[in-house]
Amino acid sequence: MTNGLECALACVERGWPVVPGALWHNDNYMDPVFGREWESLELCPADMAVTDEDLVRLWWPVLPSRLMRSTLVVTVADLVAVALELDRAEHLVTLKAFTADPTPVVVVPAFERPAVFLLSSSRGLSREEIFPIGATVPLPPSVVEGREVSWLSPMADCEELMTGEQLSLLMM
Repeated sequence: MTNGLECALACVERGWPVVPGALWHNDNYMDPVFGREWESLELCPADMAVTDEDLVRLWWPVLPSRLMRSTLVVTVADLVAVALELDRAEHLVTLKAFTADPTPVVVVPAFERPAVFLLSSSRGLSREEIFPIGATVPLPPSVVEGREVSWLSPMADCEELMTGEQLSLLMM
């Protein structure tokens, strides 16, 4: 995926709720649609998240400048985000059990624990940083505080989400 629209469409195809995010430009966040600076990455509250393709196309317009809003996925009961240290995550994604049935893992360098696993549940996890329902996770090709968000395990390579129990077993 090369832009926010493609990413948002891929998310809603999976049934994941999304909201538009600001663009990092000249050391500030901005809304490229309205061409004005913004105070944070979030352009709207998580409770406005959508899974409708038509709304996504409306909220992520393709501008003549080619600048585009970023994509933030919103956590819900069956889309859970769990943050781990990057070195631990890098190890986990190399395990045979992970590569046989991967789950998307986003690297957000601006986060204290930058590797964010997207899971279908948090059951079985206890000591990990589990994002609350309604939290937002920026997806590539977003930029957070001047640092590019990337995939450690790309969404496109994952058929389904791993459960918290599966991740817990990998971490043993």
